[in-house]
Amino acid sequence: MSNTAPTDLPAHLTTGIPDADRVLARLSSSDPDFDDCAAACALIYRLCHEIKGPDGYATWKDAATDERVRRIRAERALAQRNDVSLGELAAVLVPQPAA
Repeated sequence: MSNTAPTDLPAHLTTGIPDADRVLARLSSSDPDFDDCAAACALIYRLCHEIKGPDGYATWKDAATDERVRRIRAERALAQRNDVSLGELAAVLVPQPAA
């Protein structure tokens, strides 16, 4: 088996993930009447775009982690500015379960 797979894909079909793009190029270079290859290309393309994060982030996990870090920094700054502990601030910010 050769390690030299085609890597040229139309720009609108690239995922931005080099390994996925290489597999897509290899599959799409196969017989166009081979339905399994077309289905595999569609699946890989869809999955890559589902896991790709919003602009500026590689994945949704990276975006969520950054959002949490920024939120914690903001909460700490708010607590310090209002001269309260993080626990007191959390009691105000986090909804309490109904009794």
